[in-house]
Formats: sequence, C-alpha cells, structure tokens
Amino acid sequence: MKRLCLAIFTGLLLPASARPCMMMRAPDFSFSPNGRYAIVTSPDGIVFMDGSKEIWEHSNEWGTNAAVADDGGLAFCHTGETWTLFNYRGERLAVIHNSPMEWELDPPRTCWTHNDSRYIELSQGNIYEVGPNQWRKAEEPAGVPNEVRRHRGRPVSNEVLGQFLKAPVTVGIPPSFRHLTSRQVEQLRLRLKAGEPRAALVLGLARCQKARAELLKSSFAPNSEPAEEAQRAVLLLDGPKSAQELVPALQGWTSPYLMRLYEQVPCPQAVPMLLRHLSQTRDSSRAALVAQTRVDLGYNVSDWQSWLASRDKTKLVDFEEPSAPLWKAIQGRSDLSQSLMKQPRLIARFDLCGDCEDITVLGGRLIRLEGNAHNRTLEWSLVDGRALATLPASLSDNAEFRWNWQRRLLYYHYSHYCGLWHGQSEVFAEDSGKFPGGTQSFAGKRPSWLPSQLYDLCFSQDGSYVQGSLGGKLLRISIDDGTHQSMKEPAAGGLTSPDGNFWLGREMLMDKKKGLIHRPALPFRHACFSPDSQTLVADVDEDIALFDVKNFRMIRKFPIPERDVMSRLAFDDSGRYLTVLGNQGSVWVYDLHSEPPDLTCDSRLVAECWTGYRLSGGGARKLTEAEYWDRRRRLAETSAPAPNPYIPLCASIFGIGLLGIAFLVTGRAPILKKSPIHRVESTE
Repeated sequence: MKRLCLAIFTGLLLPASARPCMMMRAPDFSFSPNGRYAIVTSPDGIVFMDGSKEIWEHSNEWGTNAAVADDGGLAFCHTGETWTLFNYRGERLAVIHNSPMEWELDPPRTCWTHNDSRYIELSQGNIYEVGPNQWRKAEEPAGVPNEVRRHRGRPVSNEVLGQFLKAPVTVGIPPSFRHLTSRQVEQLRLRLKAGEPRAALVLGLARCQKARAELLKSSFAPNSEPAEEAQRAVLLLDGPKSAQELVPALQGWTSPYLMRLYEQVPCPQAVPMLLRHLSQTRDSSRAALVAQTRVDLGYNVSDWQSWLASRDKTKLVDFEEPSAPLWKAIQGRSDLSQSLMKQPRLIARFDLCGDCEDITVLGGRLIRLEGNAHNRTLEWSLVDGRALATLPASLSDNAEFRWNWQRRLLYYHYSHYCGLWHGQSEVFAEDSGKFPGGTQSFAGKRPSWLPSQLYDLCFSQDGSYVQGSLGGKLLRISIDDGTHQSMKEPAAGGLTSPDGNFWLGREMLMDKKKGLIHRPALPFRHACFSPDSQTLVADVDEDIALFDVKNFRMIRKFPIPERDVMSRLAFDDSGRYLTVLGNQGSVWVYDLHSEPPDLTCDSRLVAECWTGYRLSGGGARKLTEAEYWDRRRRLAETSAPAPNPYIPLCASIFGIGLLGIAFLVTGRAPILKKSPIHRVESTE
C-alpha cells in the first residue's frame, strides 16, 4: 500500500502534459481530462484522489479501465465481471453487466453526467449512455464537456505515437488516434508488414479501413503476438461483421477477444474449430460452443460430436450435463427425481458483490462473520432470501468488519479508524491517524477485552471469545471477564481435520493415527473437512467432489454454476449444508442430505430451484439471485395446499346436526347465554 501511495503522489506531481505518457507506463492510473481527479487501481484496492487528497478507498477490490469525470462526481471502473459507477463519496450508483465487446478493445477515457443521464467516452471518441444493466451507443449527446471536445479534435504527435508503439502490449488507456495523417498511416502499414504487433492495434483504434486486408492476413498467423493484435484491430474495424472472416484464425492460438466474439455472434462455421480447442482453452471454448449451439454438454468432446451429428434434443437427457434434468422436467419424464438426486439440492443463492469472506450457515440463515462493508447485509434467511440483519447505517462502505452474531457485536476498522457496535448502538470509536502520540477516542470507551494492540482478530465460533495476535503471541480473550489464554500457532501450510487425526497437504492426505498416507491423483485448490472429520470436500476438475477420509474414496461429484471462480468451501456445524463461495461474492448453499423432490407441483420450477439453472434455447443458463428467489417464491405458492371450500359447509352442517340432537334429547332448543350489555347513561 505504501508503494501505491508513493506512486499516486509521484503521478499527481507530474504536469498534465506528461500524464498520458506516464499512464502508458503505469496503466493503473486514470485522470480526469482536466487533470484534477485521479482513480488508481491495484491489488490493494481502488483509490480516488482529489489532487493530492484521498477522498475514498475500496480496499481489496481490484479494478481496471477506470475513468473519472472533470467534476469528480462520477467515477467508472471495471471490477471483476461487471462495470461499476461510483459517486464522489465512493458509493455505488450502478452495476452494469454484459458490456459491448468494443469496451474490451477500446478502453474508456472519461465520463460525465448531463440531465440525469450518465455518459462514458471511449479512448477513440465513441460515447455510450449507461444505466443499470444497460448500454446504449450515443452518436453525439448534448452536454459534452469542453475538455472532452478539445482532446477529441487534437491530432496525435509523432512523438506520442512513437512512445505508444514502443510500450508493452498491456498498456492502459491509449491516446486518441482519430486524426492520423496519411503519412502516419503509411508508416504504420509498413510496420505491420514487418510484424510489429503494436502497429496493428493503432490501425484498429484509428478505424483505418485502408489497412484491413493486411490486418486480416496477419490475423491468421498461428501462435504469434502480431496475430492477436491484428485480430483485435479487425474486431475494432468491423466488430460482429468480421466473425466469418476470422474463422481461419481459430486454427492457431486464440485470443480471449476472438473467443468472446463467438460467444456473442452466431457463426456455424466456427463450431468445428471451437470443438478442436475444447481440450486446451476449456472454459472459453465451452462458452463459445454453448452460445453457438444453445446446448451445454460440458467438456466431453465425444458428447459434443454425438450431439452435432444428430441434433436430436430428446437425446440431451442421455448426457451428463446441467440441462438434463431440465429437459426431463419439460418432457414430464418419470426419472426426473432420480436425475435430480445425482447432485445435492441448492437451497440458497446470493450475490454479495464483495471479496472472499468468512461465511457460515446456522439456524436457517446465512451469516457473514467477516468481510467488507460494500454489501450492507449481515444475515439472510435461507427460506426466502430476506435480509435479517444489516450493518449500522452510519458505518462507512470502506470498512472491514468482524461480526459476533451470537452477541450482536460488530467490530470494524478502516484506514486509521476502528470501533465497536452492539446492534445499532455504537460502543466506542477511535481515530489514531491525527495523533502521533496515541489514539483519540471520540465515542465511548474501548472494552477491556479488546486491547488496542490486538491484530488479525476474529470471534470464536460460540461468540464468547475474541482471538488474535498480541505482542507476538496468539491469544484468546474472554468477552465476559477479559481473561487471556495462549493458543497454539496453526501449522504452516496444509489443512488439519477438526479431530486432529488427518492432515491434507498439497499432494497427500495423511492419517496421523494409523500412519497412512494417501496421494490423490487429482489436484485440489480448495478443500475442507466435515465437522465429524469423516468427509473431505474439494474442487476436482472444476466440480465439487466428496471423499471418504478413511480410504480416500470418492463418494459423489457434482457441478456448481460457477466452477471456475470458487474460492472457499465450508460445512455448517451439522455437516449437512455445504457453502460454496465464489471470487466475486456469489454464494451457493447446498443440502448434502436432501430428500427426494416433491414433483406433484410444477416440475420445471422444482428442477430450476434444485439445480440453480434455467433452460434457454436448449442450454442451461445460471440463475441470477433475483431469478432464483423468484422461482423459490413461485414454487412455495404452488406447493401450498389450497383451502378446501367444503370445510366451512361441513362445519355448518355438523353444528346444525348437534343442535337437532340436543332438541330431541331435551325437548327444547338449548339457550345460548348472552353477554350483558353495558350502556353509558346520560347524566343530563
């Protein structure tokens, strides 16, 4: 973080005329056109600066392709799989998915707001109007800032062009090439023929149709850096129209831009080539094949070949792929229940929009034990997805927190601030940034069980202790009486089972009790033991696999909607529920001991809620959080028993019958005792 701050300060000291060259050497810097504001992205987080003053910071959130408005009121950044708009205080205004392919090749330069509409300008002058989950190309909107008009009409100098050509291929925001001279274009064409990859990118950014033939020819060169840049240039020239012409480029190594093209543009000629790449570029080839064929057959090449030979949709149920139970549900197949039981039931789906966090499942709710405050919810219901507990309204979005859900204690820290909340009441708050001699308390008093020198703290599972590093030792401190207890430092590397009898390393599983060592044939990136230490769950071939720890035998294996981005696996205390956390904050909760589904209601809804997928055009598509909970609600409504209209009638007849029997026995109708009526008499 110190290196980041030093780089920010150095960049802000440079004159505005020198900043474009500096940006090419450091692509994580982005300045507003007037040079006042800057947004800096790095693995440490996103920092927004007003001159040399830091306005806000989002720690542990890495963004790219940032842009800032001249007035600082709007900042734009690519975060993970989405594009995010921030205001001057760092609050999220909009999260936008599925950006046009052009954005990946021609990054944004600046942004602005006019009449409540938000606009983004690309480096070469194209303008888009953005809103929640939507993009719209704007030809020449009103309210374009004067600074933007000036730099759009400014020709590029030979010096700046030469610096760009010498820069690495991974350069950030390029200068504007909208007004290249004829001589500059001819020189670039000569450089392209000589095999310089940077020349191809400049010709594409400049929308130079004169060089189109040379760019297409260079695109087909196998396994070469100029070929990738030429492919990018052709996509900038013609976009989706170039899909058929770029099919021969699939014979060699494929750039991510080219694979993204075939995810968006129908091109049957590309299918055989994409199938050839399935064994190497697994995820991108599979995504492109799904987009082209509208079915999802996983990574098995023979399954794809069998499908392409017949294209008989009724045979999709024969393949081991996500859409099989969905097809069975539509066809009303009797073996739908058997197909669903091959994988555990999905019981919850959430998008937290945050970094990796510690999350647990307890008492029918999903609980965040630690993380960042970008998402304001702390607990959700697993029944209907409702938020059950939220962060205090005044807590900054930049804070990191630790949540003791049993005692409703929330500890937070960010920058030089820290504090503690009990429910919605603040217990204490401190600021150590402005007082070199010590901290300044500006709310309440720090509890005795929370020393100021305690680092890397977290709360215990039962909520009665806080633990962390203090004076080089690992301690547990009782919240009730403040007593200290030294703890053993965890073993470096590997994973130990809860009972301590098993240890999982990178290439082996060791049974400490029996002295046995199992060497798994499959590599694991993420794994965890069940609470009873009898089961090990791990990611295998981008699926989830459960193993019997005693003999290391695979018990079952099943896919999850985002197999390539999982970051953490965790059991609940009972060992029944498995939580899968993704890198981008997506959470899936599975019931590993689910009972057979009830198919007496809408079988399609049952299959979609069970798997987390929907069937679209023949292929399985992942449900969003909103879609998932909407289907859960509809399924609950269809499963609820309808009221029987005959029950009130039967009750009336039964009551009349009782009265009749009483009359026959006693010879008179029973007298119903009335309650006395109390009247308020007037005193007048």
